[in-house]
Amino acid sequence: MDPSQLQVHQRDADACVVCIRGHDQLTEWRFETKRTVKPLTRPDPQRNLFPAVLQDFVYTASSDGTDSNLLVTFHGLGDTAGPFSKLGEKFALPQTAVLSLQGPIALPFDMGFGWFEAIDLERGGDLIRPSKADRRRTMTLVKTLSALDQMLEVLGSEAGGSWRPEEIILFGFSQGGTTA
Repeated sequence: MDPSQLQVHQRDADACVVCIRGHDQLTEWRFETKRTVKPLTRPDPQRNLFPAVLQDFVYTASSDGTDSNLLVTFHGLGDTAGPFSKLGEKFALPQTAVLSLQGPIALPFDMGFGWFEAIDLERGGDLIRPSKADRRRTMTLVKTLSALDQMLEVLGSEAGGSWRPEEIILFGFSQGGTTA
């Protein structure tokens, strides 16, 4: 068969139509694509089940009532969970709930939060440069990642919603991207 004779059309949301044009005739098959999906709702995450350093978060169930996936967002240095919760909702991913975490490290002067130490208050507030001698950045990141591992285990448990790893999407910006 010549591939140019095969055409796939999407006529409506309920069916996919495949057409084959042969010698003086058109053969058409209609495949039903609309399925009735039972809404899948999961329990809201319980703060007391998460590690203490990750108990500040915003959770929003999927707007379509089916929580098949979980988008976990990580804000950048100096931000909070709130704006990233709104961003996750704006994505409007179908069948996807949003869990926006807040970094565990409070910045001075109410400047937001971070995922690992990045500002050297002992030296006038400069950024901590990566170095083998100064391991504050690395050590605080390791602590945060350990807490995230514990949180992911909770999410995989029945009490945490029984999320499977392939249903969880990690999305981070800047320092949050390093953490994700």
